[in-house]
Amino acid sequence: LALSVASDEGAVQRTVKFLVEGGESGGTPMPPPGDPTVFWETDIRPIYERSCALCHGEGSNQTFMGSFEAFSALGQRALERVSLGEMPPAASSALALSEDEVQLLETWVQEGMNP
Repeated sequence: LALSVASDEGAVQRTVKFLVEGGESGGTPMPPPGDPTVFWETDIRPIYERSCALCHGEGSNQTFMGSFEAFSALGQRALERVSLGEMPPAASSALALSEDEVQLLETWVQEGMNP
């Protein structure tokens, strides 16, 4: 599935791949996914406000990420940059994410970035 979202920086594209197990291959079917456990509003937005908004808030010169739509369009990229320790940058006065916060972000992305 290919998705495209327009932003101030241009179009952002994301490809989502699905794995179907079972059937003729003889594999064991995956259980249906459970209810989401991590949400933008209650879990991710507070992390954004504490560690990202300084540079990625409204009126900044960096990519705006202060809404669910904006952040989720770049959620996988944000996770990659945070996991590599690139964000927030060391030169910033923003607080680095804790391991628990990085795990929350990872779970949110894996669960489909729920509002």
